[in-house]
Amino acid sequence: MNNVPPGWSVAKIGDICTLINGRAFKTQEWSESGLPIIRIQNLNNPNAKFNYFAGEIDSKHLIRSGDLLFAWSGTPGTSFGAHTWNGIDSALNQHIFKISFPKKLVNGIYLRYAINQKLGELIDAAQGGVGLRHISKGTFEKTEIPFPPLAEQTQIAQQLDEFLARTASVRSHTEAALTEVERFRQSILSAAVSGKLTENWRKARAIQHCWRTVKIGDIVDKIEAGKNLKCIERPPNDREFGIVKISAVTWGYYNELQSKTLPESELFQESKRINPGDFLISRANTLELLGNPVIVKNTSKNLMLSDKVLRLVMRESDKQWLKIFLTSKNGRREIESRATGSQLSMRNISQKELLDIDLPIPEQEEALEIASRLEQYYDIAEQLEKKIHLAKNAVERLPQSILTKAFAGELTSNWRKKNQSLTCGKNSSDALIKLILSERSSMNSSPQIKEFKMSENTEKLKNNKIISATEALIQAGEPLSGQHLLSAAGYPSDSTIDQMEQFFLDIRSAINNKQIFKHKRDNSGQDWFSLEQPE
Repeated sequence: MNNVPPGWSVAKIGDICTLINGRAFKTQEWSESGLPIIRIQNLNNPNAKFNYFAGEIDSKHLIRSGDLLFAWSGTPGTSFGAHTWNGIDSALNQHIFKISFPKKLVNGIYLRYAINQKLGELIDAAQGGVGLRHISKGTFEKTEIPFPPLAEQTQIAQQLDEFLARTASVRSHTEAALTEVERFRQSILSAAVSGKLTENWRKARAIQHCWRTVKIGDIVDKIEAGKNLKCIERPPNDREFGIVKISAVTWGYYNELQSKTLPESELFQESKRINPGDFLISRANTLELLGNPVIVKNTSKNLMLSDKVLRLVMRESDKQWLKIFLTSKNGRREIESRATGSQLSMRNISQKELLDIDLPIPEQEEALEIASRLEQYYDIAEQLEKKIHLAKNAVERLPQSILTKAFAGELTSNWRKKNQSLTCGKNSSDALIKLILSERSSMNSSPQIKEFKMSENTEKLKNNKIISATEALIQAGEPLSGQHLLSAAGYPSDSTIDQMEQFFLDIRSAINNKQIFKHKRDNSGQDWFSLEQPE
């Protein structure tokens, strides 16, 4: 990357930071008290449960408030990222780097933003399969970030904190507004089914509030259901035939794109065809979505009922009122109280229970008035909802726009003009990088021994079952010699020829797939292996 503002430099993360991988805690080391163990889920979810460690911890794995961490393994989109730890003293688990840097020379908040701005690039370079991937230490260290002078780093960090806090506040307000719109809908529905919505309408006409109560079964002539058939998992085209899914009737309107294609047209039953005007309801779904009704407006596909989507046959004049009642709080309460099934993901309501629900019914003229008023109120709610969603979408695009401007130097362009003394000469970014490299060099002035050292934890590492070499290295959290890797992968000291062959085939496959890397032999003549590519 060369397109940085005047006075800025480009720095490799490995030039300004030292990465310390967490410890591979075993499940038998967990306890009910002691230091909390920081796992990736504890970084992404503040409410995630902690495991604890009551033993002695190496100081390099001790995390204090303000430390910068980077989750380097997991599922793209949910696991990776830099985080500032704001909790109590804790122990660092594997798959997370502790990022150590000279805090007098680098602003930690700026560094976190800069690293996360590179997250897409890092994930693209991650190794492993689709579900579980990891960013190697070498890849992370070689990643380049824009590096302004220290004073400007502080300015950018402060402005980003302020802008993003405001953005989060606005996003929270839009979400609250959407909740209020939904409450408005429910309050109107409650007023409709209780008679309060048309109270003044009745008074103006000197009509008594004398609604009658019937069972749903009293207005439904029959219930029709389809079959559970094995289908092709896509909607049918114009010349094909299909069957509706539950999701076609889940959200208050009929969505025929939520359907599957029958493998043979002969399986289609014309008597089960879905037609305009049909009253459909799901007999199985999650509890909060079970029994949601729709009245079909238009159809363009050849679709029929499934075994979980029912058609209630009744007079046309009763359909709108029944839909109003079943979507109200009273109607939802009736359906949810009659639901059966132990699985939270799928509850059921029988036809018998559905037909047994009490249904308050006004006279036909009042029912039509209620439906008309509801339509007007719903139109207002829908328009409000559209405007709020537009605002919400715009707000959700703001953070990336702000970050892009920040790392292009646009947020601090005026500040730079007014504070040139803080960005030039000894305060320039080039001078700052030289100072960082010099400080890090002095801290590591003792001769570097290329031979890897085994930690006490790895010396004790021994699996009871055979695992892959890659997994053994992940658990160890550091390079291993061939002998130690054999032991860490669970192979016995007296391994058979077949077991040794299996081990070496696994090593060869992992190297070919670039999951692990082989290092030069040390003074004892042993090969060493790690998750990082040698320099």
